[in-house]
Amino acid sequence: MLSRFSTYFVEVARRRSIRQASDQLNISTSAIDRQILKMEDQLGTRLFDRTTQGLKLTAAGELTLDSVRRWQREVSRLRTQIDDLKGLRRGEISIGVVEGALEFVAALLADFGRTYPGITYDLQIASTGDVTEAVRRGDTEIGVAFPGNKTDVRIEAVMLYRFGLVMPPRHRLADHAELRISECIDCPIIMPDRSMRLREVIEDAWWANGGVKPHVLATAHGITAMKALVRSGMGVSVMSSLDARFEVESGLLAFRPLMGRALPMANYSIFSASGRTLSAPAALLSQYVASAMMAAMSDEGERS
Repeated sequence: MLSRFSTYFVEVARRRSIRQASDQLNISTSAIDRQILKMEDQLGTRLFDRTTQGLKLTAAGELTLDSVRRWQREVSRLRTQIDDLKGLRRGEISIGVVEGALEFVAALLADFGRTYPGITYDLQIASTGDVTEAVRRGDTEIGVAFPGNKTDVRIEAVMLYRFGLVMPPRHRLADHAELRISECIDCPIIMPDRSMRLREVIEDAWWANGGVKPHVLATAHGITAMKALVRSGMGVSVMSSLDARFEVESGLLAFRPLMGRALPMANYSIFSASGRTLSAPAALLSQYVASAMMAAMSDEGERS
């Protein structure tokens, strides 16, 4: 009843006429009049005075109009919040991720999914360039990679990680807290192929600190393949602490930070396309991942 009364009452107050409100709402005058009379009976006072210029709100009518309009605004806000809540309970989020951040993101999706079990995910694994282009084109909503200084992406958070030597836990260099690149010059290296920027990072660091090429034992496409070869005992590799985080925590691999010239920090960002509004689930996930990235970087700083 209140919803119907509020609609009828506001329109009559605006038009100062039941007849004109009836024409506007396409509702019979008797139906409108009946709702107003019922409310007047409940309140014990008139809401309108009848004048030669039409209906005029009484003092009680003015108070009622103010209350009704506030109630309508609250109901509208409530509907919006419920719609947002429904959006968070279902829907699909598209995400592009570089391989090095895959396990980190996968763990966050599992945690996020326990809170929002109705949401599904379209997870694409690709190079930084491909992830960035997919976000810019709108093929994916969120990217986790390093887009560089692109002006058409909106970066929510950035993680900086040290590069280090990844090796079996019982490797002869595993007892060091940190390693100079000069101490690793002769180690057989599992190298990324030339499609990965990490290849250039390793080669530049070896040249800058020893003036030699890395001793390449095997080449692999992707961080996962590189870690598998290191676990097999074939050799060691260079990657960020995030790349090997889960294997190190589970005791499958050891990670020791590298010191030397021409050795940059590893970068990972979560970003979306500038000027494009994310869906409610994607916006919440983006905030969730950004918070986790900042916490992870803080933990990395404490370990360094």
